[in-house]
Amino acid sequence: YLRGPSMPTQKITREMIVEAAFELAREQGMEAVQVKAVAAALGCSVQPVYGYCGSMEGLKELVTERAGRELREYVEARLDPADRFASLGRAYAAFAKEEPHLYRLWFLRPRPQAASLGAIFEAEGDPAVPGLLAQQLGISREKATALYFQMMIFNAGLSFMLTALGENTDAAEVQRLQNSALAAFSAAARQEERE
Repeated sequence: YLRGPSMPTQKITREMIVEAAFELAREQGMEAVQVKAVAAALGCSVQPVYGYCGSMEGLKELVTERAGRELREYVEARLDPADRFASLGRAYAAFAKEEPHLYRLWFLRPRPQAASLGAIFEAEGDPAVPGLLAQQLGISREKATALYFQMMIFNAGLSFMLTALGENTDAAEVQRLQNSALAAFSAAARQEERE
């Protein structure tokens, strides 16, 4: 419960705990998500935190899920229907720059079901992109899928670098690098298609 000098008692909810932990992770990284820190952020004792979450692992899983929702909402709001593929890469890079702790939290999370990069791609890639790429570039869906996979790996590496640079990132340079990689991977896909 929260109680201020002239405030009535306010019940602490599970949602309040998750949101407080999420904000700590957003500002300082998951390392900052500790029971005492969450309780302090809420102005309460540690009892409600333990009571609702049971364990720190459970709370951290909820925070990770919340980070994934934040990422999806961020990216979806920035997608250009006319160029979904390129805008997708730009949105991930911008999120990495603006929310470095959340980006690392989401993308570095364990994936026990995934045994390969391909499995992660299958689970997390946008299923609409290969068809759009195939149509846009005049290549087979198979080649478009391979191109999307290559760009996803490139963008992940680039975005992780951006989490280190943060506000020092040159957005024009990032876009130039993405465009250059796309041109190179696209040219290779077209060449393979002709062979």
